[in-house]
Amino acid sequence: MATKKEELLKQLDVKLDILSKRYADLQKQRQLATALQEENALLKQKYESLKTAKTLALSEKDIHQTRVQLSRLIRQIDTCISLLMVEK
Repeated sequence: MATKKEELLKQLDVKLDILSKRYADLQKQRQLATALQEENALLKQKYESLKTAKTLALSEKDIHQTRVQLSRLIRQIDTCISLLMVEK
C-alpha cells in the first residue's frame, strides 16, 4: 500500500513538473507577444510619420499644381462672395 502511495506521489510530482514547465513556457510566450505588440505599435507610428513626411515632401511640379488649384478655388470663392453681395 505504501508503494501505491509513493507511485501516486511520483506521478503527481511528474505532472507538477510538466505543469511548471508549461507555465514557464506560457510566461515566455506572453512576454514575446507583449514585445511584438510594442514593436508593432512602434512600426505603425513610424509608418504614419513616413506617410506624413512623404505627403509634405512635394516636388516643384506638385507645388505649382497646388498653387494653381488654390488660386482657382480662391477665384471661385471671390465670385460667390461677390454674387452674395449683389443679392443683398
